[in-house]
Amino acid sequence: MLLRLCLEVALRGCIKRLHYKAVFYWGECEIGVAVWQGATVTNWGLFMRVSGEVAEIINSAFTMAKSARYDIVTPELALYVICQNQVFAQAFENCGGRIKELDYQLRNYLDEYMEPLPENMECNPELSQGMGVVLTYAWESAQNSGKYMVELPHVIRAMYLLEESYAVYYMRVQGVEQADILQ
Repeated sequence: MLLRLCLEVALRGCIKRLHYKAVFYWGECEIGVAVWQGATVTNWGLFMRVSGEVAEIINSAFTMAKSARYDIVTPELALYVICQNQVFAQAFENCGGRIKELDYQLRNYLDEYMEPLPENMECNPELSQGMGVVLTYAWESAQNSGKYMVELPHVIRAMYLLEESYAVYYMRVQGVEQADILQ
C-alpha cells in the first residue's frame, strides 16, 4: 500500500516564508495533519507517494508524538522511530555505528528538549519546520533519482541535508556519514 502525502506549499510575498499543509492518508484513513500558519497568496499542490515502510514510520512518529503529548514531530523523533527499523539498524551497525547508543541519545534528546503539552490542552501534533524540510528533500531526492515514491533511503539522505539537526549530529558522532549508510 502507499501513503499519499498531499503537500501544499505557498510563498508569501517578499518574505518568502513557506506555508505547509500536509495531510497523510493510509488508504482512505487520515492519519495526521500538519499546518504552519501563514497567508497564502498562491497555492500549488505537490503530491508525494511514499512506500509502506515510510508510511509506517510517519504514522508511528505522529502516534508517538500524540501519546507523549508533543506538539510537533521533529527529525529527531522520526529518527528515533527509524531506529526500530531492522534494515536501518543493520545498515547503521554495518557502518560502525551502535544503534542502541543512537536510540539512547535520541530518547534523551526527546526527554530533555521536547516539552509535553499540559493535560488540559488538546494534542494534535504537527510537523516541525525541520521535518517538513526533510519530507520536501526526500521527495525531491526520489524525483531526481527517477523513483515514483519516497523510500527510507530518501528520508535518511534528506536528514543529512539539514544544516542543524541533533538527529544528524548523533549519527555523525559515531562516524556514520550519509555516503556510508546509503550504500
